[in-house]
Amino acid sequence: MSGRFHPLFLARDYEKCVVARGKCRLEAPPEEYKPLFTVVDFPSFGFRTMFGSWVVNRVMHPVSTPEFDTLLMFHAPGMGVVNLAEQFALDPALTREIAHELGVDHPAVRGQDIIMSTDLVVTFKRQGGGLQRHAYAVKQAKDLTPRVVEKLAIEQSYWTKRRTPWSLILDTNLPRQLIANMDLIMEFAEEGRLPCGARPARDVTAWIVPHLGTGAPLRTVCSRCDAALGLARGTALSVAYHLAVQGTLPLDLSGAFLPNATLKPIHAVA
Repeated sequence: MSGRFHPLFLARDYEKCVVARGKCRLEAPPEEYKPLFTVVDFPSFGFRTMFGSWVVNRVMHPVSTPEFDTLLMFHAPGMGVVNLAEQFALDPALTREIAHELGVDHPAVRGQDIIMSTDLVVTFKRQGGGLQRHAYAVKQAKDLTPRVVEKLAIEQSYWTKRRTPWSLILDTNLPRQLIANMDLIMEFAEEGRLPCGARPARDVTAWIVPHLGTGAPLRTVCSRCDAALGLARGTALSVAYHLAVQGTLPLDLSGAFLPNATLKPIHAVA
């Protein structure tokens, strides 16, 4: 988001407004990470949202629809994500050096260099052990003007020098069905958001699992569960969504829209 401007985000203020304030520290516990800027730092027009992340246990600040969708994608179970750091500030000393090397202008507003940022830095847990960081720029395909491409080149070189993989995510390449399903079930990520207590939730889980693979859509299975257990309509479906977002129910989130999905058991649920 290097094109946005705020008086606090001038390159000359990097030490005072980023380092001194403990912002953008990838080594900090995930719940203590502070982005360079938040949605409240900008005027109220356009995209503006915040959401509570159950992966990093804090409020996250996507500032565009593609960024929000990308965050939902990385919240999907099975991704191996252990940390998400949005709006990560890049050290101006290095971005200025890179801009000079590439022969392009450093991002500036009103003649003053600004702090560049990377939209998202994700830390993954490797299958063989250890952690791997990956930086991502998230853009709309229609916004890839020659000037934006120049800024992305600076950003890519920055992470290359830091020996960190970098990728460009375009809105046109995002997995739409996965994101739609994550948007549907994210409300039920926390157990406290369920319309029933812990014991009914366990009863629903025990009822649903044996009925996987019957050929009936999820909404039908859950409706039958509500009737069988004497629960309010929609209770079992809410529990199923919670189990799905936690990765403990074998649902293909990239497949059909979940209420209409036909369940096929992939593994046993403990």
